[in-house]
Formats: sequence, C-alpha cells, structure tokens
Amino acid sequence: MANLKSGSPSTTAAQVHHADRPRTHPEWLLFQWSLRALDVSDFSIEQMWVELLWGVRLQEALNSRLRECRLNRVRRPSTLNGYFERVASALGPFLQVEPGQGPMALWSGPYDVAAYAQLQGYTTLEGTPGGRVLARLELYRDAKAVAPLWKYLSREFVRRNPVGQAHVFVRAHNPRRPLYCRALPAVDKSAPLRPTIWHPVSSEQLEVVGTR
Repeated sequence: MANLKSGSPSTTAAQVHHADRPRTHPEWLLFQWSLRALDVSDFSIEQMWVELLWGVRLQEALNSRLRECRLNRVRRPSTLNGYFERVASALGPFLQVEPGQGPMALWSGPYDVAAYAQLQGYTTLEGTPGGRVLARLELYRDAKAVAPLWKYLSREFVRRNPVGQAHVFVRAHNPRRPLYCRALPAVDKSAPLRPTIWHPVSSEQLEVVGTR
C-alpha cells in the first residue's frame, strides 16, 4: 500500500508494461496468490491480470494524447478505459463491505484521510477484500497510468454497497478527484435518495493517523 500512501511508485515498480508477457511482471505471483486466497479461479485471475496490464498500457497512451490535445488546444478525446472498467466489474463481488465491518465510506485527499476513516470504524474501498489486493500492487513506474483504475473501482464499490448511508471523508474540495468523477455520481445514479453524510477532516485530526 506504499504507493497509495506516497502517491508515487517505488524504485522497484515495473519499468515496462509487461502486457505482451503478463507472467513476467514482478507482481504477477502476488496478484495470483492474493486472488487464489479469495477462491477466484485461475482462469479468471489470469484474465483479470491481462486486462489490468493492458489497461495500464492504454492509460499511458490516453494520458499522452490528452497532453497533446491540451498543448494544441484541440478537442479532448475520450478517456474511457474499457480494460480498467472490466477489471473493476470482475472484482465487484470482492468490493463489498464484509459482514461485521463498519459502514461504507468514500474519501478524497491524501491517503491519510482513508486511514483516518478506517480508524473511525468505517470501511473504505481499500478495506474490502478486492481493494486490499490492488492496494498492495504498484503495477507500473508511471503512477498516472495506474491512478484512473481507482475511479472505476470507486464506482463499482458504490454499486456493490447500495444499502445504508454513504459517508464521505474529505480534506479539501477537488472536483478532479475520483470521489467527484466516479463515486458520487454512482451514488446519485444507483440510489438518488440515499443519505450522504459528509465528514470534513482537519490537519489536527490527521495527526492521529501519524501516531499509529
């Protein structure tokens, strides 16, 4: 989970996509072992892994295209990543809050906000079985090619937990964060009358996280 906390991959992150040779990726065995522990079939694990790596490869190309469009001031192209969307859907059953765990919580800001929500007894995406699997991975040296995956996961997280209040922990308002781009629209779409409880988080409150 170090990459989520720091916002960038470590120096040991994969330097190439490995999309053409997925089993040579340094995190393949970790991914395989983690999903086998959830009783996922080997066929589904391999299919998900291939989709994941091709999604990273596609996302890097999409990001490059977006930069060119901004520089040339031309129309923004589609940013849909079907690979990431399919991975999120396949992991859907494992993005449910486990029995006995606290209510579902969304968050925005540094990862300490998620950690704070968890300390208060809430379950964030990273606290679900499927979320824990992906939170252990770095996948690629370019964090911006991986980050959009969490937009799709956030939306699926909401879909898979449709009952009860939607709790939202925020450090600061940023409409470009996955919370606003995917998760909250999914709340409105799946359950328009679902209560949304906002929890502003201060710097003082985040200090509690640093002491743990």
